[in-house]
Amino acid sequence: MMMLRYLFEPRLIFNTKKENTYAVKSFAMMQKKNLKIKQNDKKIVVVRCDPGCPFRLTASKSNQKTSWQVVTFKNEHTYHRIARNIQAKIEWLSNKFVGLLKLTLDMKTKALIAYVRDTWGSKMSLDQTYKAMCKAIKKLQCASKNQYIHLRNYGDELLRKSKNNIVVIKSDLIDMGPVFERIYICLEACKATFVTTCRPLIGLNGCFLKEDFGGHLLTAIGKDANNQMTPVAYAVVEAKTIYSWPWFIHFLPSNHHIERNTLIRAKSLESTSRIWWRTNFQSFLS
Repeated sequence: MMMLRYLFEPRLIFNTKKENTYAVKSFAMMQKKNLKIKQNDKKIVVVRCDPGCPFRLTASKSNQKTSWQVVTFKNEHTYHRIARNIQAKIEWLSNKFVGLLKLTLDMKTKALIAYVRDTWGSKMSLDQTYKAMCKAIKKLQCASKNQYIHLRNYGDELLRKSKNNIVVIKSDLIDMGPVFERIYICLEACKATFVTTCRPLIGLNGCFLKEDFGGHLLTAIGKDANNQMTPVAYAVVEAKTIYSWPWFIHFLPSNHHIERNTLIRAKSLESTSRIWWRTNFQSFLS
């Protein structure tokens, strides 16, 4: 995992005071020093080490701007590195845990304690690390939820790239506004590949989505002359039901120029393990 290193020097500029404070805390953890913010007001921030240590960092607000600039920086210490850093707080740790837990969400608390010790040399209690982990998971869940806000922008971008791309979004309207329910996507390249190179055979399948909000991923797969699988279309739905499957299949005939004798193999349908159809799509959908 790549760590962002903060290197202070005189005249270094930060866009906001919050950015400056966060950099000070990260610098203290990286240096394994017990740095304290002694003065923190609207115009100046002063950072010192333990009493008797010559370290000093001062940042002040620019006169005509909202930015903050490092005025003095004396990076000298007379104290050894410490095992318990006062800057290793829950909020700071949770921000660092977000990137780590995004890759390994099932990481245990003891593993995070070892990660903090190996990375910043700081000893953490089980309770403090657990609270930071829970806060990081909550931030990840909120980040995933906010992605749905941009879902229609994503669909518009796909349509802007190619007018032959197919994007269908189904939402449920409630008092608080639209709530996402389903999305169907078919890319032009997938459509052209199926029509020109694949056999008249489509395989249907679905699987669970093990994310924060669950749901199912439905897929339509074709096979080319080399017996290799080719994606045709996919959809995200609330569950594999007698309502979501026909909704997904409904878009296939018109979007892919599927002929009447196309063979459909559905490997994952409700109350059915394998079903074979050789029928007209219109009669099936009716």
